[in-house]
Amino acid sequence: MSFQDINRGHGANGAAMQSRRTGPAGGDAYQTAVSQVFQMSTSLTGLKRLVDQLGGPKDTVELRQRAATMKEKITASAKQVTNSLKSMQKQTAEQPRQDQVAVAKLASDFEHVLKDFQK
Repeated sequence: MSFQDINRGHGANGAAMQSRRTGPAGGDAYQTAVSQVFQMSTSLTGLKRLVDQLGGPKDTVELRQRAATMKEKITASAKQVTNSLKSMQKQTAEQPRQDQVAVAKLASDFEHVLKDFQK
């Protein structure tokens, strides 16, 4: 087995490893949710930077508008991820334990990002 085999999605026995590459319960929805949680976390870091500048010499109307826009984008992503997680959790009830654990970990990561956002 080589790294090329792994990148193509084949394990040691040559079988496809699609469930590990796409994730549980539909794959695309899972990958989209993972991506959105990562983007929320990144945007949250940027929002904190903008908020730290408020009230200082760099405080402008444009800065406040950018912060408000970023906050709205994070809120919209949070709603989408919440809906995705609800549907994935319903679907994983009949899925293998590995898929259930992956969705639970994603929900935990999302919860941490939301708590950080609510500060």
